[in-house]
Amino acid sequence: MTLRIEFSPNPTEEERQAILLPLRAYNASKADGAVPEHIALLVRDDNDQILGGLYARLFTSGCSSTCCRCRNRPGDRAWARS
Repeated sequence: MTLRIEFSPNPTEEERQAILLPLRAYNASKADGAVPEHIALLVRDDNDQILGGLYARLFTSGCSSTCCRCRNRPGDRAWARS
């Protein structure tokens, strides 16, 4: 089987779902019932304007109270700097 990576500047909904449906099914099978947390990594300029970033759903199976993600919640600006 020959595979190729194809750039699609304007993907159709069918193409989008062809990627997302199996990906979400796989993630759900590994999440053990965990509810996803929506997170974002934001790229900001000196004027605090968002220039880009990454948006994701993060599945966690529990966390100790000493980890950095629990001490500083996303949305708290210190979280990105800790």
